[in-house]
Amino acid sequence: MINKILATLLFCFISFGSVYAQGIRGRITDVQGDAVPFANIYIPQLSTGTTSNIDGNYELKLPAGNWKILFQYIGYQTQSYDLVIGKTFQDKNVQLITQNYKIPEIKILASGEDPAYCLYHSGSTPLFSRKVYHLVITKRG
Repeated sequence: MINKILATLLFCFISFGSVYAQGIRGRITDVQGDAVPFANIYIPQLSTGTTSNIDGNYELKLPAGNWKILFQYIGYQTQSYDLVIGKTFQDKNVQLITQNYKIPEIKILASGEDPAYCLYHSGSTPLFSRKVYHLVITKRG
């Protein structure tokens, strides 16, 4: 009886280990071939992912199947790949392309009473005081 239970448990452990004995690994670089450290690798269907290390290398264990895999990092275009994961690890090196952002003009204005006035003033004794200046930031083009 104990042998049957141990055999069943051993089978379960072996089966579970083989389910995640496959996935993807590779290196993420920019167009110059430099590593992109800490880039995101994300699988939306599984709501899981990982990040590349400081050298741009990554490894992600996945169950077998068809997966959409997103490679993304701020300042770069997101790269999307549909991959079929079999029984082994696949090497997938990715090159991210820079993406320029155009940020509109930002104006920071301080006029009137601070909305947090009641939080830092109690009665007639202020907890602290600051001068507020009018600041306008313009974009040079």
